[in-house]
Amino acid sequence: MLKEIRGKIRSTTLQRVGKTFLAVLTGRALIAVRQIAVVPIFLSAWGVDYYGHWLILTAIPSFLSISNLGLGTSASNAIALSGSVNANSNDNGRLLSSCWIYTSIVATLVVTAIILIGDQFNSKGQIEHPEYLLSLLITAQFIKMLVQPLQGWWVAQGRPSKSINLINTLIFGELLLSCCIPLVGGHGFDLALFLLLWTLIWFVWVIVATKMKGCKIILTSRPRSRTIKSLGVIGAGHQLGPLWQAIYFQGTIIVAGSLFGATGAAIWGSVRVLARFGNQLVEVISQTIRPEFQRNYSKGSLYKNKALYIRGTWASLAVSMVFGVFLITFGPRIFNVWTMGKFDVSITMWILLASSLLFYARWWIAAEYLRSLNRPWGLNLIAILVSVLAILVAYFCNHLNLGIYSLAYSFLFFDVSMSMLVPKLASEKMCAGK
Repeated sequence: MLKEIRGKIRSTTLQRVGKTFLAVLTGRALIAVRQIAVVPIFLSAWGVDYYGHWLILTAIPSFLSISNLGLGTSASNAIALSGSVNANSNDNGRLLSSCWIYTSIVATLVVTAIILIGDQFNSKGQIEHPEYLLSLLITAQFIKMLVQPLQGWWVAQGRPSKSINLINTLIFGELLLSCCIPLVGGHGFDLALFLLLWTLIWFVWVIVATKMKGCKIILTSRPRSRTIKSLGVIGAGHQLGPLWQAIYFQGTIIVAGSLFGATGAAIWGSVRVLARFGNQLVEVISQTIRPEFQRNYSKGSLYKNKALYIRGTWASLAVSMVFGVFLITFGPRIFNVWTMGKFDVSITMWILLASSLLFYARWWIAAEYLRSLNRPWGLNLIAILVSVLAILVAYFCNHLNLGIYSLAYSFLFFDVSMSMLVPKLASEKMCAGK
C-alpha cells in the first residue's frame, strides 16, 4: 500500500516537472524566435535610423521587464512558499493588494514624469510622439508586474506550468504584433499602442482564468504598510540581480572597447553570445526545478530540497560538459560562419569559456534555490563584489599581455569564485531550514 502511494506521488511529481520543463522550453523558444525575427522585419520596414531610435527609446521598458522593481518577484515567491493550504489566506491577499498598490503608485509617478519631460526624448523627428510612445510601453510593463504575484498562487496550487504558459501566451501575442504591425505600414507609436491593448486583454484574461480556478486573494484584503515595507526590503535584494549583471556583462563590453577598441568589443560580444547558449540550457533546468524548491519548502520537506538540489546540480554539470565539448569542437567553425569570417578567435578562447560554463553550472542551481526562497541579499551582494573583481582581473590579465583572452579569464574568475561562495551560502540556508 505504501509503495503504491509513493509510486503515485513520484509519478505526479515527474508529470508536474515534465510539464514545467516543456513550458519553460517553449518560453525560451518564443523569446529566441522574437529576437531573431523582429530585427530584419524592423530594419526592412522602418530603416536603420528609425530602428536605432526605437531601440534607444525602449531601453527603459526593457530594463523594467527584467527588473520588475523586485516587488513582483518577492510577492510571487512569498505566495508560492505559503503552500496550497494557505494559498487563499488573508496574508496572501494583503501581499497581492500591497504589491498592486505600490506598483500602481510607482507606475503613475513614472508615466507622469515621462510625459512632463517629454522634450528630453526628442528623436530628431524620427519617431512620432516619443514621450507618449514611451508611456504606453512602460504602462504595459507595469501591468505585467501586476500579474507576477498571481504566478506564485499557481505554483502554490501545484500547477507551475500553467503560470509559465500564461506568460508564454503574452509573449506569443507580442511576437505576432511585432511582426505584423511594421509589415502593414505601422510605426513605433502604432506598435506601442497595440502592445498595450494586447497586454490589457491578456491581464483581464489572466485575472478571470485565475479566479475561475478558485483564487480568492484578488482584491479581498486591504494592503498594510508593514507588508509593503517587507516587500520593498526583499524586492530591493532581488533588484540587485540586474545590477550585478549590468556590471558583469556590460562592464566587460566596456572594458573590451577601452582596451581593444570597437573591434575588440565586437569580437567579445559575439563570442559571448554564442558561448552563453550553454548558460541558457542550465537556466532551463534551474527554472524547471524552482517551483519544486518552493513546493517542498512549503511542506517542510527540506530533505527533498537537498536531494533536488544535488540532482539539479548534477544535471546542470552534465549538460554543461556536453555543451562544453560541443563548443570546443564546433564553436570555431560556427563562429566563423556566423560572423562571415570577419573575426579570428583561437581555440584557447573556447576552452576558457567551456571551462567557465562548468563552474557556472555548479553555482547557478544554488543561486536559484536562494532566489526561490526570497533570500536574494547575500547572493546578489556576493555577485556584485565578484563582478567588480572580475573587471579588475580583466585589466590585470591585459597587463600580462593576454590580449582579448583577458576577458575570458575574467569570466572564468567570476564563475570559479561564485562556485566557491554561493553553494556554501545555499548549504548554510538548507542546514538552518531557511
